Amino acid sequence: MNYSLLEDLIDVLKQYEEENGSANLSEFSAWLFEQQHQKAADADLQGSPYIHHELNESIMQQLVDIYQHARHYIKTALKSTPLKGIFDFSFLTSLDELGDLRKSDLIHYNTVEFSPGMEVIRRLIRNGLIEDYDDPNDGRSKKVRLTINGKKTLEQVKPTMSKVYHIVAGNLSLREKRNTLSGIRKLTHFHQPIWEQQHGEDLDKIATFDLQSQSVEQS
Repeated sequence: MNYSLLEDLIDVLKQYEEENGSANLSEFSAWLFEQQHQKAADADLQGSPYIHHELNESIMQQLVDIYQHARHYIKTALKSTPLKGIFDFSFLTSLDELGDLRKSDLIHYNTVEFSPGMEVIRRLIRNGLIEDYDDPNDGRSKKVRLTINGKKTLEQVKPTMSKVYHIVAGNLSLREKRNTLSGIRKLTHFHQPIWEQQHGEDLDKIATFDLQSQSVEQS
């Protein structure tokens, strides 16, 4: 029996898990279909820098536009609460799901710069939604945890935020949602190492880091 197809499938499954995390059969099937569907189109674009530039510009603009729409919906959802924005909500959600965290870890987990992240933490403490205490394992650090009021506020806000999720996803079909999520996860997988290792560097250095990372992945 020829197992070459199975070997190819295992390699593709590894690629999917590297880009998207845990494997789900239906999501993997949709991802694989999209990958195969795009191969012919991608081959046509390889020799056209102008088309790449045009697509890159469009992706950037569309992401900014979607962010602005989402920001408006979130602001509307939180207007009658003590929460001031998405990071107030996501910080509370992180503590609820992960338990007590050091301040720096909470900020890093939510992909926020340190100073704005500390402002979010100070605001949540002032509003009585979280509280800080000395880290028993590190006297130089403080950890934060949800208060009873913070837990109550989070539970009150979650149903409204679910409406935001529904609105942002808009009129995408189930397949389109899966394909969109796959592409976004792939972008996140690409950009996260830059955030962790090259944050604050100039664009030329970041571009060099990108090329080095791609070379490692392809080797």
